[in-house]
Amino acid sequence: MGNASTILQAALAYGELGWSLVPVRGKRCVVDWKAWQAQQPSDALIRSWFSGTDATGVAVVCGAVSGLVVIDFDPRNDVTGEGSAWLSNADLPDTLTCATGRGDGGLHCYLRTPDGFVGKGKVEPAAGVEVRYEGHSVVAPPSRHPDTGKPYVWQGLDRLPTLDDVTDAPRWLLDLLGPPGSDSRPEAAPQSVEPTPTRPPDGDSGDFWLAKAVARAVGGNRNETGVWLACQLRDAGVSETETRATVLGYARRVRHLGEHPYTEAEALASVEQAYKRPRRETAESQTSKLPVVPTRGVAPGDRTNGAPSSSGVVNLADLRSFFGSVKWAWEPYVPIGHVTLVCGETGIGKSWFAAYLIAAFTGAQDLPTGARVSETGGVLLLETESFRGSYAERLGTLGVGNDDVVLPTLGEAEPTAIPDLLKHARVIEALALEHGVKAIVVDSLSGGHALDENSAEMRAVLRELSALAASVGVPVVVVHHLRKRSLYETAEVSLDRIRGSSAIAQFARSILGLSVPDRDAGTVLVEALKSSFCARPPSLGFRISESGIEFVVPPEPYRVEGVGERAVAFLRMALADGARSRVDLLALATEEGISRATFDRAKEAAGVVSVDGKWTLSQPCGA
Repeated sequence: MGNASTILQAALAYGELGWSLVPVRGKRCVVDWKAWQAQQPSDALIRSWFSGTDATGVAVVCGAVSGLVVIDFDPRNDVTGEGSAWLSNADLPDTLTCATGRGDGGLHCYLRTPDGFVGKGKVEPAAGVEVRYEGHSVVAPPSRHPDTGKPYVWQGLDRLPTLDDVTDAPRWLLDLLGPPGSDSRPEAAPQSVEPTPTRPPDGDSGDFWLAKAVARAVGGNRNETGVWLACQLRDAGVSETETRATVLGYARRVRHLGEHPYTEAEALASVEQAYKRPRRETAESQTSKLPVVPTRGVAPGDRTNGAPSSSGVVNLADLRSFFGSVKWAWEPYVPIGHVTLVCGETGIGKSWFAAYLIAAFTGAQDLPTGARVSETGGVLLLETESFRGSYAERLGTLGVGNDDVVLPTLGEAEPTAIPDLLKHARVIEALALEHGVKAIVVDSLSGGHALDENSAEMRAVLRELSALAASVGVPVVVVHHLRKRSLYETAEVSLDRIRGSSAIAQFARSILGLSVPDRDAGTVLVEALKSSFCARPPSLGFRISESGIEFVVPPEPYRVEGVGERAVAFLRMALADGARSRVDLLALATEEGISRATFDRAKEAAGVVSVDGKWTLSQPCGA
């Protein structure tokens, strides 16, 4: 269980769940882990950690970055039995639990926190019990304990966990964490993971210094930071060829920060300048040459008694300068510089809707309001399902000019090449910049890669598409499918219905779901399932005809009782005649096709409380 491939497999799976993580040796972190308290590492970085370091295990980072609070029970510190009594009496739901590798009854109980929850770093409600949140982490399976050599294991599971295994933290536990105090977020590493100096491990220099450079590139220092990045890589022993690739990646990410684009020529000049100088013994010595944004009321020379900052900070003005205000191609549905996902079941009209968007981007069609998109022009179409002949006919029906849409040929004589969104990412970007397109449309995501769509590797595809949108400065519209409905799911479109990895929805800033609530009427409903930059916009409706798309009054969405509503109704009915044990209720719920996780989540919504070891309604039905 403790071999490197198994550890890597687990780490990638945890990343797929949306958890931040770090590599450890024993209980000691082998990288500087502070950055991963605020963001999740990429799959590529995770792979490099477990192949280029001496890591023997993985630790999951608690807090808002992972949406996790973990209860850590250590029997060694529970001399009086206070901690075990607290665990027994606490009204904790069944949830994902790890037995620690010490083998003495130690436990880690994982619970999900609401989005945006802010709490203390740690509280200790009883001897031997720690409730860990911000600034803390826990070693996770299949890591081995450094003292016993025994593995950490998931209780009751013979597989890697899923989100369904993690139950929502009860309200009383969130209240226990409360608002963060001055001593709740230690600047040092958590007790379970020890920090190392802020230097990259062997084999990790590129991702490490690239992340730092992108974070530093604020205001007008992009070129200076590019030189700094090249110097760090040179000093880390990275070849000039590899450094060029990394610095070009940096250039793509910061291209549009200032008034003028930061060009690839400038980036390559930075590399040439850096490699004209000899390699220094340490790369960290150059950090003092970077500008540090002072905090309010503190002069730059007064920071830490005149000592240079090792990382620097940014203020709100820097953030506004970096990101600017949101620009829209079609407000409030399609933002510029970001990914918009269009999803629906097979045959619902997704490609027709995408064709309409292409027509709108080129100026051939007005928006439903009668207005035009903010800036019309050419479109780069990445058609991946061998549907190009029909696409050409549809675009012609919508009035799109022959020269308004371009497709990559990838060197083939016939116009049948299928682009790979990962393999051909740089080619796609170069074509978009060369032709000055105003939008990129991918139809569909599934045909544009050779990966397992349910795997964590999908992050790489969506990350490339997000970077493409940002570097070219245009909207990227991606058509995608829904997975098949299970027996107890509603027919409505939701984020949970999006096929494949959760990363697909994670990287999209706008998600439009297409459905046909009334098959007889045939009107397609367009609903905003996700809108990161504004309140949820109004729904749209359209019909497909021989002349193209006609926008009409949106139909009423199809609503049926969901499994959560069924679970709430079940509990209220089952407890109408009085209290019952949780075990009996769960057995009945299972017979009704209600999962344990849904059953536990329905408890609060149904108004159920625990009294003397049994569940009962807090207020009897009809009272």
